[in-house]
Amino acid sequence: MRRILPLLLALLALSGCRSALYSDEYSYVNEHLAPYAVRETTEAAAVTETETGLSAPAVKTVSNLYQIRDRIVAMVLAGEESGSFLVQDYTGSLEDDTREMFGRLLKDYPKYNYAMDSFDCSVSHVQNESFVNVNMKLHLSPQELRAIESRSFQSALKRIYRALGEQVNALTIQISSFPEDADLYALLDDYILHHPGEIVDPPGITIGVYPDRGDTRVVELHFVYDFDSDTLSRRKSVVETFFNWVYSNHLNPEQSASELVEALYNNLVPPADYTDSEEATVYTQVVGQKLGSSRTMASVVEYFCTRNGADCEIVVGQREGRTWYWNRIRSEGRWYMFDLHAAALSGELPVLRPASEMDGYSWDEQRYPELEESIPPQGGENPGFRSGAEVPEAESTEVPNVEYH
Repeated sequence: MRRILPLLLALLALSGCRSALYSDEYSYVNEHLAPYAVRETTEAAAVTETETGLSAPAVKTVSNLYQIRDRIVAMVLAGEESGSFLVQDYTGSLEDDTREMFGRLLKDYPKYNYAMDSFDCSVSHVQNESFVNVNMKLHLSPQELRAIESRSFQSALKRIYRALGEQVNALTIQISSFPEDADLYALLDDYILHHPGEIVDPPGITIGVYPDRGDTRVVELHFVYDFDSDTLSRRKSVVETFFNWVYSNHLNPEQSASELVEALYNNLVPPADYTDSEEATVYTQVVGQKLGSSRTMASVVEYFCTRNGADCEIVVGQREGRTWYWNRIRSEGRWYMFDLHAAALSGELPVLRPASEMDGYSWDEQRYPELEESIPPQGGENPGFRSGAEVPEAESTEVPNVEYH
């Protein structure tokens, strides 16, 4: 997955006294990913009004720091790029408060700040009156700004996962309670791994987080697919049909762990011409059955095992120096590991083994504890498989009236 982070440039660059009319001024320039993700957002915003409840006032006056902030928010919501506020009955330092205001705007309402490409604010004094002058360049219309949803972190994750399933091209969302250590790339990668029936053709993903620190942030996501939306939907439908057909015709909850793995081997592994490639997707692996990867195979195996009621997990580690994915399944209180992808490449039966017999593999043992693992069956035989048995002939995986290639 490609990673692109937006740059945050020259926030609150205070310039000092410029003239009698402009005693204090600061400005900034903000860079975003392009094109702007919000322009392709497909769902109406959950929050449709500014948090302050204000609209652009007919008479723009300010008497304190919070009113300055709210007036600027109202300008952004109205799509106004320049304006002046008359200062009345103001106590405190107007220049210092104007500078502090922008910091509060950035912290409390990042999506309004996100809407700006540039921002310039100054204080001027004309005769006995003072004014706050604002000039900014907006890249979002009021309608586009209101389309940015505001959600808590967990709610935002669900919305982003749904966007992946819907195969949208982009999404922009404001997230509160944003954890400092959150890794959105890792979270999306993990979701894709465990949802092969939903994410058939994973996209390239770019994520911009603005600002890079703070409890509330704007997250801009772009999803780049290799196919148009119609092709993606058609491929997803074919995979769903295949999954349902395999489950209905070859799996049942009464199967033992070994019988389940054997059934998956027969339906997921082709008789010949199977090639290893990290570029494999769920579609190329389960439909084309010529191109596969350890990651995709482990993902699909976990899907079928879980759907069939088995306790199955994906194991991530290394095999012969390469990052590799395989599975482990629990049978009668014992954990057994197996690697259908390696079996497909070698043309051999998949073997259920305790972790101690996984030669050539390495993994984080704390992540996959062996507390419930016990010794293998007598003679080291593979549970459910006959010693020295030939590879069973794979049954046809052709689904009636479905085009797979």
